[in-house]
Amino acid sequence: MRMKNNKGTASNALFLRPKEWIITLILVTIIFIGSPIISKRSEQINDSNYRIPYRLSNDYWSYTQLTSQLSENEIPIIGDSVIWGEFVDNNSSLSHFLSDLSNRDFTNAGMNGLYPLALEGLIKNHAKSIKKRKVILHLNLLWMSSPERDLSLPKEQTFNHSQLIPQITRKIPSYHAPIEKRLSRFATNSVPFLSFVKHIKENYFLQRSPAEWTCLQSEANPEQYPNTNLNPLNQLLSADPLSIKDQLKISIKNTERGVNSSRHKPWSGSQRSLDWISLNNSLQWKAFKNLSTELLSRRNDLFVLIGPLNNHMFNEMTASKLNQLRDEASEWLKSMQINHWSPDPLPSDHYADASHPLTHGYEMLAKELLKNKSFTDWVRPR
Repeated sequence: MRMKNNKGTASNALFLRPKEWIITLILVTIIFIGSPIISKRSEQINDSNYRIPYRLSNDYWSYTQLTSQLSENEIPIIGDSVIWGEFVDNNSSLSHFLSDLSNRDFTNAGMNGLYPLALEGLIKNHAKSIKKRKVILHLNLLWMSSPERDLSLPKEQTFNHSQLIPQITRKIPSYHAPIEKRLSRFATNSVPFLSFVKHIKENYFLQRSPAEWTCLQSEANPEQYPNTNLNPLNQLLSADPLSIKDQLKISIKNTERGVNSSRHKPWSGSQRSLDWISLNNSLQWKAFKNLSTELLSRRNDLFVLIGPLNNHMFNEMTASKLNQLRDEASEWLKSMQINHWSPDPLPSDHYADASHPLTHGYEMLAKELLKNKSFTDWVRPR
């Protein structure tokens, strides 16, 4: 290695010989490929009621870890916040009650804020280890209840998990990101190392780069910079990065969940109407079909749970249209020879809103599911 300029004097420029370039390339390749693999093996998940934490809803590397650590007999339940459990704690989701009431192990593979278009990208790019196993997939028809939710309006919208939707291969009318951002997101979805870098930011540096984290102001006193003299490497080596955040007195806004929270209460109000999208014209339905086909192509044994939505919230015309969409979805699943079940709505006081059950709602749904012959036949070990 030489450090000379063209006049022979000292210089800050580095000139590597061919052998040194080869060694550098090898080291970079090891870091590029090895770091995600080492992290995946070191961050083990040992909690049977584990679900992706709310604060890590955009950390898709964590989802890769969760799904790659499934045991042979575990059954992941894939879906949006209905499966994740928007109004309940870890011990009150559908996966918890199914595991508790049966002799099988079910895993909460839901994630907050998802919808079919994003879920398709999540499973295709960040859950490739879900293959050759039993899988429950939840269908939430509420995503077809308006052009806005379907993302089919030409007007630009801001929505969750925009990184996961098709960036190049499919046109989403409500998605107006510039080509630079699309290419960046496409690369992050395609290259595990880039997803791993995002995981480091999300999990250890408050969704910032190490440099930005070092310059972070204290929320209690904006004139103080509590991280300035801290070594970012200690964050990576910390077994519990949250404890470091607590030490720095940086507030974390966690929405309360569980039976003791103010949000855990039955829905009440007047009935409403919804502008349902026909399945033939729905982008979300097309994404759900693509996702189902993807899971089948991996030789998974698929079971689809349709709803149940809170029909008590809807007027007669809206409920009738919902039932029609549900029947059409069921017909497609039959044509694909996919096991499925569309349960009747739960009692009104078992819902927090149009789609999310409360704790006793999840328990009731689990009990009904375990009574359903199509499900018990499907879930039985073979």
